[in-house]
Amino acid sequence: MNYIRQCNCHQKAVNQCLTMIENIEILLSYNSLSTQEIFKILSQNDLYNLLTFIKLINNNMEFKENKYVLSNCNLEYINSNLYLKKDDKENLVNFFSLFGKSDLNGQIMNCRKYKDIFKKRLDYIEKNEIKECKSTSVLIISIGILIIILLF
Repeated sequence: MNYIRQCNCHQKAVNQCLTMIENIEILLSYNSLSTQEIFKILSQNDLYNLLTFIKLINNNMEFKENKYVLSNCNLEYINSNLYLKKDDKENLVNFFSLFGKSDLNGQIMNCRKYKDIFKKRLDYIEKNEIKECKSTSVLIISIGILIIILLF
């Protein structure tokens, strides 16, 4: 049963990544907020409870060249996330490595690109990984029942 729970947490975490990027795009498009302001807003939102790196990054933003930026150290926090897989983490690191480093239109285009990537990832998870999780659970239960039958 832990396997199903782990699959569900992965799906929820990827969905939270998608929601986060959508909200970043909205904050950039309509409010033109700074990187620091965006992370402050994100870190105060319970929508991202599986994305623990958001609060860590918010608490450790670096001030350089008259603006707050994400450092490589901040990006390492993403790799500590338990619920995301390697591909998800790489996509987030790539997304954030460009974050705040271009004009407003460039940042919005970056958001759109990674929204599409995470939508495709979520579709893949829903079609493949959830089926795989259920199949594995059925197999585990069947083996358990077989062992019980053989013991008695």
